[in-house]
Amino acid sequence: MRDVNYALISQCSLQCEFCPLWQRPIHEQRYLPLADAVADIKRLSGKWTHRQVRLHLGGGDPLLYPELLTLLKQTRRDFGEIILYTPGLRYELMATQLRPLIDTLCLVFNHPIEADNNRIGGAAQWKILNSALS
Repeated sequence: MRDVNYALISQCSLQCEFCPLWQRPIHEQRYLPLADAVADIKRLSGKWTHRQVRLHLGGGDPLLYPELLTLLKQTRRDFGEIILYTPGLRYELMATQLRPLIDTLCLVFNHPIEADNNRIGGAAQWKILNSALS
């Protein structure tokens, strides 16, 4: 299986102390238009048959990409597996629509100890991740 890593968006809702994404002025936070992102992803998958390619979608937080569901629908058949990496803050809003379009959801958090996670990146994320894992 081949792995393709694609940073879909350079925006995130968290303000983790180690990450430069949230420190950028809002006009510098960008993402590709849907047609360009789909073309990139299809080009990256095109060297192998779809069952041989695993797509890792990250960012920032890909759940902030305005046309994520459309992108996944247009590229789903090009990959044997799609893995989505997210801090999870918007997952509950999109879970029903996302489930059939991805194979694996990786909830990314900063530290396994609540106090350290909250200091590094945010208490809201800790609550969401714990409820998702319960």
